[in-house]
Amino acid sequence: MQRPIRAHEIRSRFLNYFAARDHAVVPSSSLVPANDPTLLFTNAGMVQFKDTFLGRDPRPYKRAVTVQRCLRAGGKHNDLDNVGFTERHHTLFEMLGNFSFGDYFKPDAIRWGWEFLTEDLGIAADRLVVSVFSGEGESAPADDEAYELWTAYVPKDRIYRFPAKENFWAMGPTGPCGPCSEIHIFHGDKAPPDAGVAGRGPAYEDTRYTELWNLVFMQYEKFDDGRLVPLPKPSIDTGAGLERLASVLEGVGSNYRTSLLTPLIDLAKRLAGAPAHDLGAGEAPFRVIADHARATAFLIADGVFPDRDTRPYVLRRIMRRAIRFGEKVGLENLFFHEVCKKVVEEFGEAYPNLVERAATIDEVVRGEEESFRRTLKRGLRLFEGAVTELPAGETAFPLGVAAELYDTYGLPIDLTGILSREKGLTLDEEAVKQEVQARQAAGAAAANLGGGDKAIDNLYFRFKERFAGQASFTGYAELSGRGNVLALAVNGVEQTAAKEGDEVEFITDSTPFYGESGGQVGDTGIAEGDGLRVEISDTLKPTGDLHVHRGKVTRGTLEVGRLVTLTVDGARRAAIRRNHSATHLLHHALRAVLGTHVAQKGSLVAPDRLRFDFSHPRPITPSSACRSSASSTR
Repeated sequence: MQRPIRAHEIRSRFLNYFAARDHAVVPSSSLVPANDPTLLFTNAGMVQFKDTFLGRDPRPYKRAVTVQRCLRAGGKHNDLDNVGFTERHHTLFEMLGNFSFGDYFKPDAIRWGWEFLTEDLGIAADRLVVSVFSGEGESAPADDEAYELWTAYVPKDRIYRFPAKENFWAMGPTGPCGPCSEIHIFHGDKAPPDAGVAGRGPAYEDTRYTELWNLVFMQYEKFDDGRLVPLPKPSIDTGAGLERLASVLEGVGSNYRTSLLTPLIDLAKRLAGAPAHDLGAGEAPFRVIADHARATAFLIADGVFPDRDTRPYVLRRIMRRAIRFGEKVGLENLFFHEVCKKVVEEFGEAYPNLVERAATIDEVVRGEEESFRRTLKRGLRLFEGAVTELPAGETAFPLGVAAELYDTYGLPIDLTGILSREKGLTLDEEAVKQEVQARQAAGAAAANLGGGDKAIDNLYFRFKERFAGQASFTGYAELSGRGNVLALAVNGVEQTAAKEGDEVEFITDSTPFYGESGGQVGDTGIAEGDGLRVEISDTLKPTGDLHVHRGKVTRGTLEVGRLVTLTVDGARRAAIRRNHSATHLLHHALRAVLGTHVAQKGSLVAPDRLRFDFSHPRPITPSSACRSSASSTR
């Protein structure tokens, strides 16, 4: 009998397969998307390449392959309620993907996808069916090209034509988009010839099939009026879930029985004294613990710590949901840090940052569990009291009590919903959120419960598209230099000239001005020329290496193409430099005194002051600081 291919081997095989076909192996990006406030978390394999597909972030390669960690537990993409109760829902998952940025297109994407599954991984071709775009539901023609390409690998009676809802992908209401082809596996020896039968196949909730891979053919740009214009450089974006592939190749029929999650589930069972065999419906709590431990360890390793706003709040919900399910199966003592430690052990070889942050993960998880167990006891007393006081026949849990449980006791709203359902009650969670918003200061709740949909200013991206590689920073060697004005904007609107009195933003082909970055404020100073003076009040660095000067024209006219002399306020820069050094010294001292788990969470480096935000799970007292200091020197 052939040895099953384990999940960690699938990951390496995938990377090696496409690396051998001239793909750059790109490491998994952080779960916190860089320069993208529209997303809470990296929720798809293509997120780190979004600006590359849009032409805003050119790469030194045209082909890439990744195994990307993704998280769907907050904002618009939220699978949290299903996690543990289905075979395939997760908070964190790994997405295999190969990408082409204007290089190869449909023939190679289809051929390589099919070859990898059937030849490299050995999945029986008779069990696979595919789908293509039918031309319905979108103003694009049917993808007959993909259909004909697939006939070289799959009989026509196993090629399904589905509408846009199933087989057309778009990055958003506008922008790059295109048809896609999905590869599905039939849960049986041989897939039936059902492609011509109405209502049959993977798009009709047919549980006999599971989607393995989605090949997206980005070949159009969509505009506000609905027009689709062919892209000059069509691209490829693919995604295959590692957990689903492992389920098939390990022959276990469930993501939770794969080698990715079984060690975590088994540990949780041992800690709870539960039977090792499959418990049927009783498996759900242990699945929740395993899934949430994996997400928790990876989030903390990427610098997210449990708290009451946005990403930290999502992490707190995940952790507290797992701890609550642990209590339900008899885990009355601290346990969650042990399961997270197992995550580091199981995944550390593939993701070394887990090993590097192991002490931090352990410290943060212990602290959060200790804190939550204390507040949970108090909160549960309030919850039980409210249930007891409900009028006869009342089936809804009181919104005000649920809001207080969140606001005062830190009990996540969805967890109160779970507790309510256990008592046979209902809870309008959206109404509770509105109640919380009414209680808290304006704006604070939006940070706590919102998804962060603010868009990045496209003006800067247009500048970067046009001037990538044309601008240089000389500020490490000089405080004064000359540069040609490449572009400018007045009140956020691009112009060719700015007159006296105008508030202006401009970029030059060379500048000594440091742009605000990493908490350090931007430089100030002046730009001068014959009859020209611009008082520069700030310098920004909004998109990588682009330095944008912001200020006011106090004399003359600033024009595109003009040569100007740029002079930094040297005394202010020196003060900033001193405070920058002080933040490093402070960080070192905190790690020496409080422990190596301390991680920087933010900072402000200004000429007159500094602020250093850091993570520490407990209040800092003189005695605890002294104890930590003593232990750190032993």
